[in-house]
Amino acid sequence: MTPDVDTANHLDGQGHGTYGTDIFVGQPFDGGTVPAACVFVESRPGTPPGLYMHTAKTSLYEPTIEIWVRGATDGHTAAKTLARAIKVTLQTTTVSGYLRTIALDSEPLYLGEDDTGRPLYKVRASVMKKEQ
Repeated sequence: MTPDVDTANHLDGQGHGTYGTDIFVGQPFDGGTVPAACVFVESRPGTPPGLYMHTAKTSLYEPTIEIWVRGATDGHTAAKTLARAIKVTLQTTTVSGYLRTIALDSEPLYLGEDDTGRPLYKVRASVMKKEQ
């Protein structure tokens, strides 16, 4: 899997929604059966790979995960509460198959409202994986 899919599945397993129903991979979008209130997960490159235990055979990868929590119109409180809960989950649990997961911010970042008046919050995290 990829870090964004792995994180989306982790959020599903932690009770923050259902992957494919209200948790999606990619930047915020509309269409089809995407509900107004939902979560979007996307991975970013992060830091360059580093050697694990100073061996060229194994590297550590640490991509950044960006999570957008979109609320329903007039759903600021629910969206902020969910964004905070996701931030705590990413700080206190580790995505399966990864060495660690760390929230990169103390609080979710409020991004304002989208063009239809739905609030958007962003949570960032770093996930570390060892690969050969």
